[in-house]
Amino acid sequence: MIKFFLQTIKDFNYLLPGFYLTLQLTFASFAIGAVLGLLIAILRMRRKRGIFYAISSWYINVLRGTPQLVQLLTIYFFLGMYVKTTPFSAAVIGLSINLGAYMSEAYRGVLESIHKGQWEAAKSLGMSTFSTLRRIILPQSMRILLPDITNYFIMTLLSSSLASVVSLRELTLLGQSYVSKTFRVITFFEVALLYFIVAYPMSKLSNYLEKKWKHTK
Repeated sequence: MIKFFLQTIKDFNYLLPGFYLTLQLTFASFAIGAVLGLLIAILRMRRKRGIFYAISSWYINVLRGTPQLVQLLTIYFFLGMYVKTTPFSAAVIGLSINLGAYMSEAYRGVLESIHKGQWEAAKSLGMSTFSTLRRIILPQSMRILLPDITNYFIMTLLSSSLASVVSLRELTLLGQSYVSKTFRVITFFEVALLYFIVAYPMSKLSNYLEKKWKHTK
């Protein structure tokens, strides 16, 4: 039993660098994807559907209609022919633009659900579109979107394992490497546990805040 415990500690020590890299990749991709999704949602809400609306629609349809794994491979190898691309930067680009496509539709649905009278009232007070969004619309939207935002964060965390295909030594690839060296298949369970200890508290925090805000309305 003691030998098993010591070996498990050794396993986790080996996996920790990959775990830290996975967290960096997740937070970077989520931050960029969330901002990108909001910008695209705003573009698609414009009354005059011009070139920006067409580009954003094409972007969403392509990113949501093709496998994320293929997107990562395309970005890494295609961009690599023209600019110097590291596995980390390629993974961040791939995960964030994919996330942006999904989050944009979530943003747009919530923003359009806000009563138009609030936009009109803010406009009558001389507030700009940006100020209206920042001070009135987005604070309300974030409460509604919290469960979705948390789910998208968890989705980004789990999708980060796809970065192993571009040779990024994140948690999954490090786990595969360790198993190939030691034949300790149990390492895959340890890898899964590390993902779980981040994803599960996030989902519980989302449930807590959602219930708390409902009672404060």
